[in-house]
Amino acid sequence: MLGGFVVLDFGSQFTQLIARRLRELNVYSEILPFNVSIERIRELQPRGIFLSGGPSSVSEEGSPKRSVRELAEIAPLFGICYGMQLIALFRLGFPSAPYLKYLTLLHTVTRWLVLQKARGHTLKCFHCL
Repeated sequence: MLGGFVVLDFGSQFTQLIARRLRELNVYSEILPFNVSIERIRELQPRGIFLSGGPSSVSEEGSPKRSVRELAEIAPLFGICYGMQLIALFRLGFPSAPYLKYLTLLHTVTRWLVLQKARGHTLKCFHCL
């Protein structure tokens, strides 16, 4: 792969869609199970790692977990829904209620932007603190 993106599948219905959208941008992506070995991910030398969504919440017992720290040492991370919760869990301890509300808002805005783009609208993105 060398230089593409890894999409770690935590059980989301949209995992295939994420990979397809990357391929539509002429970027190679490979879907791997969330518990794939860290050595396998290192072998691929990805430019970035997507953590997909999933049917669970990180606060649920038995929900799929994986060390985000070791993934972040390989490439930048992009969390979607459950993936964002997982990053928050390992970065901040346990996501607080206000932070989870922020993640929900971020997820909603991101979803709206993706839908607008899919409908053919031209979007300009700005970064603000």
